[in-house]
Amino acid sequence: MTVETHPGAGHSTGASRPAGAARAVLCWLAAISLVAASLVTTSLAAQSPGATATTAATAPAAAPAAAAARGAGRLTQSQLPPGDVAAAMHMLAAAPKVQVPQPHIDTPQLPYSSLTARPMWIEKVKDGLYLIRGPLGPCMNACTPGFPRDGLLHEPGDVAVRVTGAGVILVDDKFAVNVPRIVALVRSVTAEPIKYLVNSHYHADHAGGDGEMLERGVTIVAQRQLRDSYDRAKRSGSSPQVVFGRYGAIVLGHAKVEMYHFGPGHTRGDTIIYFPDLRVIHMGDVVIEGMPHIDYPDGGSAIGMVDEIHDMLKLDWDFAIPGHGRIMTRAQVRQYAAKFETMNARMQQIVRQGIARNHAAAALKLDDLGWADSVSTSTFLANDVGYYYDEMARVIAAEKALDTRPTLMP
Repeated sequence: MTVETHPGAGHSTGASRPAGAARAVLCWLAAISLVAASLVTTSLAAQSPGATATTAATAPAAAPAAAAARGAGRLTQSQLPPGDVAAAMHMLAAAPKVQVPQPHIDTPQLPYSSLTARPMWIEKVKDGLYLIRGPLGPCMNACTPGFPRDGLLHEPGDVAVRVTGAGVILVDDKFAVNVPRIVALVRSVTAEPIKYLVNSHYHADHAGGDGEMLERGVTIVAQRQLRDSYDRAKRSGSSPQVVFGRYGAIVLGHAKVEMYHFGPGHTRGDTIIYFPDLRVIHMGDVVIEGMPHIDYPDGGSAIGMVDEIHDMLKLDWDFAIPGHGRIMTRAQVRQYAAKFETMNARMQQIVRQGIARNHAAAALKLDDLGWADSVSTSTFLANDVGYYYDEMARVIAAEKALDTRPTLMP
């Protein structure tokens, strides 16, 4: 709005100072202009978790908007006397603050340390998307004689349930013994049949129920190399029926589920499952609520896992379902990647210091990362640490080879 003043009643011919109602109007307009400018700044800064807030100095496109909001060329602070500017600023301070809605999940997400042993349960993530967790107990599956006890709670893999209006798409199915309960929990939230099952990877705590799902008429979809892992494991009759390479998608009802293979990491066939309309991903065991576990015999790689995390962060999402544990935000996933990179650097330093392979576990500092006593620490120390030492040694050798490569003369 443009406000013009003319000589007349209440004004001397040469007067520049508005009075009475006109002055109040100008004060209110100045306040509104400043609020509008504040809104521009707020909208730039209040992005979804993980987005980087930019200022007018670093975002050229924001400058015209901010200038327009302030009423450039129409009404500025310089057009008002100091007292009126102060009044406008007071109005701005008293104005209600604009709250930009942030993504959220209704169900509280508690760490393992706040949970107790319990049967499997289902919780809502967003409309049309549910998470099945548990059962929580001293062992991931039935505790067999001689199975190590670490005093922590364990559970098989997290299951995502996408209700599409034309059927259900599952991500993972835990152990075979868990399938009847999974089916019952799905039926507790929808009458739609389970049509598809996507495997995040081949480990039995995530895909051990594939045979039972096949018997129920469910179509199983997996990354091509993941099927090869099934075949090597000799799981007769439970191999996936539909395979893809680096990208695949299922379009069912009103939903689209995308599948990405960014490379080997936890296993050679890792799959990241993306629900684009809901801005949620399922990460499989690439990220878990615990320290990383790398399946080196299946072609896993610690460096590859970090690369996978950075690749999944390029997708547009707010929340991530881990392979095990509570739902994470983008910030928490970035923090996980940073801790993983710190651990990689520490193991490389151990190699450089000449510490023997069989002493590497004792030399690797984990407590400040929160991984000295996590649900997966015992697995890492028992199965991974020697291979991990070898991988970091190969990284160092490759760096040295690059450093000693002859330089071509111009």
